Amino acid sequence: MARLRWTAHAETTLAQIYRAMAESRPATARRTLESLLHRLDSLSDAPHLGKQYPYAEGVRTSDYGQFRIAYRPETEGITVLGVFHGLMFLPPS
Repeated sequence: MARLRWTAHAETTLAQIYRAMAESRPATARRTLESLLHRLDSLSDAPHLGKQYPYAEGVRTSDYGQFRIAYRPETEGITVLGVFHGLMFLPPS
């Protein structure tokens, strides 16, 4: 399995999404978190699955359901830069 690294910002955004969902739908929040982590594992194994993000060199994005994952491919995996809900502003990729 390839390496999966997290920036502090990425950990924070994912935790915020989880907490917001868990307030009203804890089971859905757990399933969503598990699904996102599975997607991140897939991206770490095949980092070029996502699209090149035109506003930041070397950054790729992958849309997953209502979320967008921003990451940087590394030699042996990826560094997760952020996980954003579709309702948050992020210029299109």
